Amino acid sequence: MILNAWKRRYTVREFDWKHIPDREKIDYIGSIVKYVPLIEGKIDHIWFELGPDDADIKEWLVQNIFVRFSNNRGIKEHMLPILNAPFVFLAYSYDTGDPFRKNRITANTCFHAGALLSEGLRLGLDVSQIGCNQGISLKWNENAETDLNTCRQLFKDRFKDHDFNLDKLITPELAMCFGKGLPPKPGYQRYKDMLWNTSKKHGKKQSNMVR
Repeated sequence: MILNAWKRRYTVREFDWKHIPDREKIDYIGSIVKYVPLIEGKIDHIWFELGPDDADIKEWLVQNIFVRFSNNRGIKEHMLPILNAPFVFLAYSYDTGDPFRKNRITANTCFHAGALLSEGLRLGLDVSQIGCNQGISLKWNENAETDLNTCRQLFKDRFKDHDFNLDKLITPELAMCFGKGLPPKPGYQRYKDMLWNTSKKHGKKQSNMVR
């Protein structure tokens, strides 16, 4: 039963590059995006697939966008699973011309992320879901506007065969990382100049389902 896969699930901090997921599994997971529901049926975000050959883009995202600042400890943590996962599906918000759509974008992105996560688990893959993107905020990153322009250009250069106007990309929202997870390790590791949390992430203490 898939419930057992959910019980075994953990947020992967590091992936094993000796085990690359079958291409057909990744293709299948990507194919379900077309059928996931959207509020009002409007496409307000785009999913991009980043594979083993996209290490440069992944590293740039980890260095500049997908970071987390800890005020009480003075730590800047980089989300390295995006770099070391063989395959990543990245959600990027998309301008629909509606200035009040932000909450719907968040909800729609989460609908899709849940579907991708569930199917990944069903297929026996390990998954890391990452929404720590404080690099997009001027509150945390004084270069946020420049970085977002750079990011948009990186994706425009990488992805050309599609029907979207990538000038309308707004911000990277969420990354779903797939592969074979390695066991968590206590504390932090360092990759180049980036600090990376490899400890086990705590799960829920109780169910938040009421019946």
